[in-house]
Amino acid sequence: MRRFVALALVGLGLAPGLPGAAGASAAGVTPAVVADRSPSSAQCRDWYFPVTMTPNESSTFRVFGRLCAQGSPDGRTIQVLLHGGTYNHTYWDWPLDPQRYSYVEAATRAGFATLALDRLGYGYSDHPPSWTIDYDVNAWVVHQVVRDLRAGALGRPFERVMLVGHSVGGFTTFTAAGRYPDDADGIIVSGASHILNWPGIMPAAAVFHPVEEDPKYEDGRTVPHGAGYLTTRPGRRCEALYYAPGVDPAVCALDEQLKDTIAFGEMSTFGYAGQRRDPSDHIVGPTLVVLGDHDQLMCDRTCSDPQSSAAREREFYPRVACYEQYVEPDSGHMNNLHRRAPEWYRVAIDWAVHRIGVRAAVPRDTSC
Repeated sequence: MRRFVALALVGLGLAPGLPGAAGASAAGVTPAVVADRSPSSAQCRDWYFPVTMTPNESSTFRVFGRLCAQGSPDGRTIQVLLHGGTYNHTYWDWPLDPQRYSYVEAATRAGFATLALDRLGYGYSDHPPSWTIDYDVNAWVVHQVVRDLRAGALGRPFERVMLVGHSVGGFTTFTAAGRYPDDADGIIVSGASHILNWPGIMPAAAVFHPVEEDPKYEDGRTVPHGAGYLTTRPGRRCEALYYAPGVDPAVCALDEQLKDTIAFGEMSTFGYAGQRRDPSDHIVGPTLVVLGDHDQLMCDRTCSDPQSSAAREREFYPRVACYEQYVEPDSGHMNNLHRRAPEWYRVAIDWAVHRIGVRAAVPRDTSC
């Protein structure tokens, strides 16, 4: 198994109840009881969504989601938040200094509802064999969750839905939005581009190892041994994922404690998922792409350089009427966890307010 993973990596280069959200639904969505609570000032409730991995199978898995809003979520636009590899729902609602680092805090204060998922294979969600999880599976899972939201599985239907994804959650976002174009009224993709920087990815891939070799997962209870999951080697996350001058060492230390895993199927196919033009060339809704200026995984030089690969990202969204891009200063790959995170939150939320609207009744401007 270790030899197989090593060869694959070389080939890669890399809470309290919410008003209006009580009870289980006809769709089978049920309340979840988990250990942690949101550090934000929002009121949150946890749910399990039943999903299948493909449209034609009957076996179901549970996907965890935390619904948060300032007051009742009824009538609000909901942002479905999709974390990256080796993270989970806490990426969007960071426990350290939530006024700075919690996207949930910023988005709910602006009037949005958020649903931070543990994607299939992460966190409190079920962990099927990890080689069975790829981006088309991820997109189908997200489609089912969005379908439940629009059908009123958490109370009243959500009329406006956004997808917001980071890194491989960003690949999931543009795959889902392209495969199921009626699902999302708009998308935000952070830390994910279609032209990858393989010389930067190769060293980052080298810090991953099987969960069986990691002290955090040695008991095999939270993540099943033999299921093909990977995580980062102890003490190596900051060097692989951050721009050191722009990050608080306390964030890196906490990241080591909270680290999750990544599915082998995602790890081994993200190059293909990122570089293909289909299905992102089917997206029509407003799209915002956010990159850290020093993201060595996604840009062949600083992302703000007009000659960088980031300048060509617009080509992969040919049908989008409103495409915008923001480069976060002094940031590496983990956009939410650098000191300048509040700046990209402000840009993203202002964009969402104008392009999508905080409430279904609010007019929106979908063209730039």
